[in-house]
Amino acid sequence: MARTGLLRTTYRVDMERKVRNPTRDPALRRSCRRPLRPDIQFETRVTSAVYDEVSSRWTVTTDQGDKVSARFYIMASRCLSSSKLPETNGLETYRGDTYHTGRWPHDGVDCTGKRVAVMRTGSSSIQYIPTIADQAAHLTVFQKTPNFSLPAKNGPNDSVEVAAVKARYRQYRAEPRM
Repeated sequence: MARTGLLRTTYRVDMERKVRNPTRDPALRRSCRRPLRPDIQFETRVTSAVYDEVSSRWTVTTDQGDKVSARFYIMASRCLSSSKLPETNGLETYRGDTYHTGRWPHDGVDCTGKRVAVMRTGSSSIQYIPTIADQAAHLTVFQKTPNFSLPAKNGPNDSVEVAAVKARYRQYRAEPRM
């Protein structure tokens, strides 16, 4: 059996960071410093995952021949896999610029003065639509299903709030267990 217990590592809430919800790049840099990274197998595909009701465990097999036994199997890898472009008639003959949030250029996109159409409105698009609207000469949003979201409340951490959380840290940690 390959190494197990990948989910046994716990992380302390990082109250020392300067902003409440960091952008992607600082979050990626910070994740590279966590001890979980050595337990990640890159370039590996899960070929089967079988749940055993008797032992209440999963047996996960990979294309590298690994077999892992785990109590929990979390299939949350979509953001780590390839992005799926929409199946839209005429997209292959469209001559303008096209972007996908899963393949967004790291240096950004300047929509100043352009006519922009946003197809589908998932969690990423509700974040970038306001920025595009400020730049574009015209914006059209094609929405299939409305999304519900709450404000992220991004911004600097308030030192008084951080001190209050730290003062009650043990209580906060115990509350979910009650």
